[in-house]
Amino acid sequence: EQLYFFPLLFLVCLLAHSVRRWIGMYGLLALCTASLFLGLAAFRRSANGGFSLGAGTWAIFVYTSGFLIYRCRNSRWLLPITLGLILFVVLAIGPPGLSKTFPILLLAVMRPLRFDAAPLLPRIGEASATIYAYHSPFVIKPWLIAAAMLPTSALQFTGALGASAIAIALCTLLYYRARSTPLGFAIL
Repeated sequence: EQLYFFPLLFLVCLLAHSVRRWIGMYGLLALCTASLFLGLAAFRRSANGGFSLGAGTWAIFVYTSGFLIYRCRNSRWLLPITLGLILFVVLAIGPPGLSKTFPILLLAVMRPLRFDAAPLLPRIGEASATIYAYHSPFVIKPWLIAAAMLPTSALQFTGALGASAIAIALCTLLYYRARSTPLGFAIL
């Protein structure tokens, strides 16, 4: 199901990396700013997924923001500026703005909260493309169906979290087992 996003992600990556290579970080900042204002002006209520101009515009904004956040990762102003930007978007378009900017918040708080110090998280991060590609179509669906059959909503919620953990674990294991084999091309 989520494989529809690969072509869109490819185009976003191609655009961002081309701008960064040819124009530099100021070009990336201009692209980030332009995508933010285009998103606010034309795609306020667009879905966060799907192959559409709205999803692409917000994806460019989030992707280029990631580059800029990494560039400023040691700045004491990173978190206040990020929170201000999120507040600006939420005030401009309402609650849907939070879902469009939440990845930026995660990127901004990762360094101060030292997520990289957790022993398994960097390894899971290395396998993230494999997790993204294979978790939904092949791994998580049967576990979610089983969780939906549990008798209470609390157990179903717990089962859904467990299904997610199982999917992450199995896809991470697949990545590390297959990456140096002839099947390595398929793990991303």
